[in-house]
Formats: sequence, structure tokens, C-alpha cells
Amino acid sequence: MTEPCGLPEWFGRNTETWRDTIQTRDISEVVDNHDILVVHVDKRGAAARGQS
Repeated sequence: MTEPCGLPEWFGRNTETWRDTIQTRDISEVVDNHDILVVHVDKRGAAARGQS
């Protein structure tokens, strides 16, 4: 999720950091440039190791 969404290397792997990115903005230009963002998550989950 980090690469397609333009998230920095220091971005955490939990729902709180994802919520902060959406609510606060100014973390990812990719997320900030869209009013709607659709994320498809497989059974392993968005924050699973090895996901990008």
C-alpha cells in the first residue's frame, strides 16, 4: 500500500496511521490529490508484511 499511495518510508503499518493520512492530509500527495480513494485488500490485510 505504501508505494501505490505514495506513502513515506517511515509510514506505520496500522490503522491509526492510515486514518491520520486520510484525515490530516499532507502525508501523501497521491492521497491528497483525490477526493475518493478505493483500496482493495486481500485476505492478508493492508498492513501485512510484504504488502506494498
